[in-house]
Amino acid sequence: MLMRPFAVRGAGKAEQVQVFDKHSDRSFIARLEDVLAGRYFNTIWQDDFVQDVEGPLSKLEDRAAPVLRKLVDERSWANLDGKEQVTLAFFLAVQFVRGPDTRVRIDQMMDQMQAVAKAMARDKADADVPAAPTADERKQMVFELMRTSAAELAELLLKKTWLLFEPEVGEFYLGDTPLAMHNDRDMGPYGNIGLAVPGIQIYCPIAPDLLLALWCPSLTAELLDAEQKHRTMLGTLSLLEALGTAPLTQVEREALAHLRAKWPFTKAMIAALETRTPLKSDADNLRFINHLQVRSAERYVLTRNQPFDLVKEMLAHKDSYRRGMRLSF
Repeated sequence: MLMRPFAVRGAGKAEQVQVFDKHSDRSFIARLEDVLAGRYFNTIWQDDFVQDVEGPLSKLEDRAAPVLRKLVDERSWANLDGKEQVTLAFFLAVQFVRGPDTRVRIDQMMDQMQAVAKAMARDKADADVPAAPTADERKQMVFELMRTSAAELAELLLKKTWLLFEPEVGEFYLGDTPLAMHNDRDMGPYGNIGLAVPGIQIYCPIAPDLLLALWCPSLTAELLDAEQKHRTMLGTLSLLEALGTAPLTQVEREALAHLRAKWPFTKAMIAALETRTPLKSDADNLRFINHLQVRSAERYVLTRNQPFDLVKEMLAHKDSYRRGMRLSF
């Protein structure tokens, strides 16, 4: 459903999107209904019983669709009521666990457990190594994860600071793992990526020209504290400069120039937080956000009109960008 705003009408009237395949270095145009539609991705066969979660997922998308349209149309989340915010948070929480990256991480964990079990078995002649989970059993793990964790993850998202971004020029990419995360804080060997990790920043494009960011509340507190300190320092240095009773030192002049250069962005950020309207993303910020989408995508990156130059540049620079994020053991 997040893909629809990225689509355009093709010659045959079908909605189409531009796609880049990181595995094959190939870009192509695909019909919307064919994009990321893995065959039987959410279906399990058990003897005569078929388990399919597409039905519940479609119902959730039907509830979230008008909320997303409202965000895109109004360019603000100020008018979202509590029920609409909960619906959107629940929808995003499910996106967090339903995608191909979750399947890959589960495979990674299962393979690691198998490797440990085999290593332990070598030391014991009569030790048995449990059989690796089948593909359907691993699917079942994802289904269970969606069922048991969605509400908890949604609650975590509701506690974040919500902020909209729109590009000054260009468009946002959309990866097959749309909730891309970043953290500037160094957590050492424990890692710094996770919905509940202090300092986390989450970015989810909801249209080529609109993105919903969900930040750890501590970042907002730090921003407001820094804004107050900068306001006081800027006022003090500006007053000393105006009075001219004593020339500013080189350090003070540099500090004043820096504060004046940063002040417009700081004011715009505060205003966006207060009014719940989009903050303009300059070229550097757009590149940063699109970089996160490419890095997080397991395989596919989508766009409406934005060239895939950044994707190609990243893949040429580091081969690990051809896949999504991985667990570290």
